[in-house]
Amino acid sequence: MNADEAGAATETALRVEYASHGGVATMTFVAPRANTMTEALIDALLGGIAQYAADATAGVAILTSGGADFSSGASFDELGTLFNSDATRLVCDAIDALSKPVIAVLRGKVFGAGLEIALACDWRVAEPSARLGLPEFAIGLPPGGGATQRLPAIVGVERALDLILSARHLVAAHAYDTHLVDELYDPGVSDDLIQLAKRWAGRRRMRAAAISQRAPAWLADIEARRAGFRARRCTEGVAVCDAVEAGLKEGARAGFDAELRGYLACESAARYRAIRNASRVRASVMTRGLASDRHSGSSQRSVLKSVVMIGDALPAMPASTWAQQTIQVSRYADVESLRAFTRSDPFVVISRAFGQDGVERAIDAVVSRAADATILVVERAEVQPDASPDRVHRSASLSSKRGGLAFKRNARVVDAFAYGHQADSVLQCMRGNEADPFVLERVVAFSDAFGMLCVHGADIAIGPSLIDDWRRAVSVLRATAATPDELDAAMVAAGLATLAITREPTGPSIDARDAQDTSTRAPDVAMHDVLRCALVNAGARMLDNGDVQHPDDIDALLHYGYDVPPESLPFGWGANQFGVVKLHETLRALERAYGAEFTPASMLVRAAARAA
Repeated sequence: MNADEAGAATETALRVEYASHGGVATMTFVAPRANTMTEALIDALLGGIAQYAADATAGVAILTSGGADFSSGASFDELGTLFNSDATRLVCDAIDALSKPVIAVLRGKVFGAGLEIALACDWRVAEPSARLGLPEFAIGLPPGGGATQRLPAIVGVERALDLILSARHLVAAHAYDTHLVDELYDPGVSDDLIQLAKRWAGRRRMRAAAISQRAPAWLADIEARRAGFRARRCTEGVAVCDAVEAGLKEGARAGFDAELRGYLACESAARYRAIRNASRVRASVMTRGLASDRHSGSSQRSVLKSVVMIGDALPAMPASTWAQQTIQVSRYADVESLRAFTRSDPFVVISRAFGQDGVERAIDAVVSRAADATILVVERAEVQPDASPDRVHRSASLSSKRGGLAFKRNARVVDAFAYGHQADSVLQCMRGNEADPFVLERVVAFSDAFGMLCVHGADIAIGPSLIDDWRRAVSVLRATAATPDELDAAMVAAGLATLAITREPTGPSIDARDAQDTSTRAPDVAMHDVLRCALVNAGARMLDNGDVQHPDDIDALLHYGYDVPPESLPFGWGANQFGVVKLHETLRALERAYGAEFTPASMLVRAAARAA
């Protein structure tokens, strides 16, 4: 190790520095990797809090961090293994037990366990760089350090549930607007932080107090949310609802106990392990097909500085998302509104709803004002079970115009579909957009900034087409093998309730079994397993046709786009997968009983032959 490396190692060595002067104590913690929360850092923080408790000269303490970030929370790779979020409770409980106030000074990343510790403090001061959030929910865990009780008491039940269940981040200004932070502090402009602390000396707030909102309306809303989570087998969502409800009904202590029970149950569940795998795969799905030497992994802030939306190609995203507040976003209702448009190197989103002529006029208008624009033309694709099976979600307009439009005036144009169970949560780039990897990198950055999964390839909307193919097989079962109630129960058992049929699709007649022996005995397979087999087969057919590049892409869009639980996904993430030989045998039996809708895809036939 040379001198520079030794200096860097010393700089990031884990420690908590305690100092006291003029009645104000400061506890500054420093840890590697953006002050990642670890068991060792917890122990060090407990030592600092004990010093403050014993310091008779200090009437108020400032809890802050060294470096650019307050704390990025627990490491993704260590969460649930080397570090458990419920360990944060030790620090939060120690702060609760103090008779003197603590002020958290927040900067940079304030995520997960870092935010939970800040919530336990009496006051929160945020620098402009602060971004606050509880990302655990996105990987299958509820908060474990008391956030289900403290956050509703601070910002209200509705805002707290939104922040926890969405796993979104708030920038400092929005956190101030929602009362999550008490003061905005700019070190280069504001009064001295010590003077600010003296204003709050001796002013303790109620900590670990009962949630104040007890209106029955909140309990009804929580119950409705919980029912939805149960239908999707989202155990972490159920755990959050249970904990918040316990706090509303019985007080914070009961809520803390319910939160801990839920956290420990989710941490040991197979769903959590599957979601961790899903999160790891998401990045490869987002960047699949991008040239590795061009994709640098840079953040959306450096690649994407301004976004212009023309029409309603995408819905209005929540304004509180931190990434959007670091990107300049402008909206125009139509092409005529673009007269005032002036941007440098913008990312422009145009709705396909304007029609071919309208899209071309919009592109002309944008390029005439910003020749270096990157343009994303988006068509919304919904699941339409009554679509004709030979043209399901194929877009003739998108494929036919590409050669004349994509390079018009050297504009960088990408065609895409937007779809998903919730507000257009999947963005699929069309095949033929691979010529400029940098353009696709910007599309990925845009998707990431707006919370969308980006999938690449195909001339059809993969998600709606996949679900439509699967639903045709389900319709055969509905007509020949099970009652609607039995199928609905099987959907829930299979974890596929979010894909349930609302209308009967047209297409191959579900009553046309003239060529089959109607006395054929149905295979002895549970209906929920039949539904899973049909979904695997539908995905395998898309892989056969080259509509999808990789099985992970199918799993990703079903999970992130349609809320299919990870343990129910057809390919690599599921915890209850069929072996390929058994899958092939089951599909052959279903084919004999119910017809061609269950004929195994070619890739499954080949895989079964290799495995046999």
